[in-house]
Amino acid sequence: DFSGDLDERYLPRNKFKGFSNDKPAFIVDTLRHGLTADILLLSHVNLVSLAMLIKVIRPGIKIVLICHGVEIWRPLSLIKRLFLKRFLTLWCVSNYTAAEVKKQHAVLSNKIHVIHNGLDPYFEIPEVLAKPAHLLKKYGLEEKSKVLFCLSRMTKNDQDKGYVQLITLLPTLLKQDPGIYYLLAGQTDAHEQERIQKYIQ
Repeated sequence: DFSGDLDERYLPRNKFKGFSNDKPAFIVDTLRHGLTADILLLSHVNLVSLAMLIKVIRPGIKIVLICHGVEIWRPLSLIKRLFLKRFLTLWCVSNYTAAEVKKQHAVLSNKIHVIHNGLDPYFEIPEVLAKPAHLLKKYGLEEKSKVLFCLSRMTKNDQDKGYVQLITLLPTLLKQDPGIYYLLAGQTDAHEQERIQKYIQ
């Protein structure tokens, strides 16, 4: 993140620091703060390596890992898996993720807590909920069209996310309601785009 990314409704400016993709600076600063912190909160499993180093230097620190996304569903290195099981408290964003963590990494249930994602407290419901005319025109839709919208990263490593499964369900859904449309959006790679196109055809 960049320092300018801060929204001060959530956090005061003196409690936030962006590193502008400067990984060495991020690592040094994380280690420095880790030496005096009581709790280390990891927002992604890829940060576990840093946590391992901090734990060696400061054995008494408590470490919490927020578990979300396909990365935590996949096999980890043996050392990361052992560290995960022994030293971390895991906050999973869904029951599915919690089940995958148990299955993949053999973590005990008392180490896992499910904390679902919530709505932004500052989220404002739009006064006008009508579908924008320019988008209806762009996608050949009508105001009465029922739209299923999926926004996702789509690569060969993201095939567990379920966006293709919905394509396979569309024929059944269309028999029940011919007015359904499925919009799939997000960054993809050539391999996955080709695979998706085969399902569409």
